Amino acid sequence: MKSTLTLAVLAVSALPPPAAAQDLGPTLIQVDSVVLQESEDHYIGQPGEMILGPRGSFVVIDFFAANAIRFDGAGRPIRTFGRRGQGPGEFYQIGVGGFVSGGVVGITDGQPPEMQIEFFDWDSGEHLGQARSDGLVSSLGATRRGRLWAGGINPDTWLALGSRRLRELLRDRVSLQPPRIPLDRMAVPRTYVEDSTLLGVGGHTRMHVSEESIIFAFGASPYLLMLDLDGEVVDTIPLRAARRRGVPPDDELIEMMSADDGEFSDPDEYFAMQEELFAKVSSLMNVSRDEVGNIHTIHQEGELSGTRVSGTLYLSSLSHDGTRQCPDTLIPTSDVGRPITALRDNELFVLDQRIEAGPDNLRTVLRRFTIDFENCTGEVRRPG
Repeated sequence: MKSTLTLAVLAVSALPPPAAAQDLGPTLIQVDSVVLQESEDHYIGQPGEMILGPRGSFVVIDFFAANAIRFDGAGRPIRTFGRRGQGPGEFYQIGVGGFVSGGVVGITDGQPPEMQIEFFDWDSGEHLGQARSDGLVSSLGATRRGRLWAGGINPDTWLALGSRRLRELLRDRVSLQPPRIPLDRMAVPRTYVEDSTLLGVGGHTRMHVSEESIIFAFGASPYLLMLDLDGEVVDTIPLRAARRRGVPPDDELIEMMSADDGEFSDPDEYFAMQEELFAKVSSLMNVSRDEVGNIHTIHQEGELSGTRVSGTLYLSSLSHDGTRQCPDTLIPTSDVGRPITALRDNELFVLDQRIEAGPDNLRTVLRRFTIDFENCTGEVRRPG
């Protein structure tokens, strides 16, 4: 099912396709759906990210309004975090990285070479302070013990991960020199270092942080990295692809990205090269791990036209060590707007916009699915 998506990043698979019997993703069981109760004061113009909170609540980051809206489990708006601007608690270029933990919500802002993380009180919406980080920060995660992890890419050092105690970051609520979370651990893959052009389409990371370990993924890598809580890589799991495209191995990918815009007399030729690349790859959008250790990922596959991508979304599941993988169940979405997704435990959340009862009646709908990794049928079902 085709949808229109904004520019995203790449996720790859250098592995050969699995055997036909394994080319079926996990079963998706649609549990329920909720129509968001939007209003003039709480309206989502361009959804960019969804952050899951406690008791069924969630936050939708709106690129258009440069703010974030908290909804309860019934789709009722509770409050707004931030607004457009460059002052304390304001966003001038709101990002995709965010977290909710211990009564605090954090959301990225800005652009390289330095980005900000704005912190708010989950209940009151009060601005709690700001932290800074280097490079492009695109993923955040916090442990219950209060350590915040920031993931991204620092093109000066080619390092990708950093952490600080959350209480240290919130110590000075308003400061002329906010505290920093430097990206000072874990090397970025060779493909980025060999040709930084890849940052234009793959400069994106995703991670899942638990009390015991971290799952980390670069946008343009065919692997999941398993880290301990010191940020050290302890295992690497190759990702299989079945229905989605994947991308070529590292050397071939570097060759595809070897041309830069300086070699083209016409900028349209450079963008044509980018469009060709997007037509050959799939993009990592989410990664998470459920309570029994199974890992779930979401990939996007599409075609680039200007700064927009038309594509499809796929869900894959794999065991904790990757020995059993069920790749690429097609996620149903509408043909309107930009669908965004989130994962928690064995649940998939899909938020997109739908036209109901006439072209002027645009509704934002959140649907929740249970992921059945025991039955890899590649199907989407209703309960029962």
